[in-house]
Amino acid sequence: MAFGAGFTNAAVYQWIPEVIRRGRSQTGGLISCIGAFGGFIIPFILGNVRDTFNKGAVRGFFAYTFLSVVGIGVTSYLISHFEIEKQKRDTSIRI
Repeated sequence: MAFGAGFTNAAVYQWIPEVIRRGRSQTGGLISCIGAFGGFIIPFILGNVRDTFNKGAVRGFFAYTFLSVVGIGVTSYLISHFEIEKQKRDTSIRI
């Protein structure tokens, strides 16, 4: 879980200067707000899992791990997407 959270956080803040040339601080603030919303909503998700299932602690762990895997998947997709875009820009400049 910690690896997933750290990986996605580092990836986001590495991409800000590469993807957004202007308005980096505003983009960082917006991303921080989205992260804060995630910190607000995740306890509600975990509480709902605990109330729905009998063994709430075990199911909560799996729910949190599932959310981490989703974060890693989205980050992997974005890495591949931005690498393709970067290669397109590099080849268009060389021509």
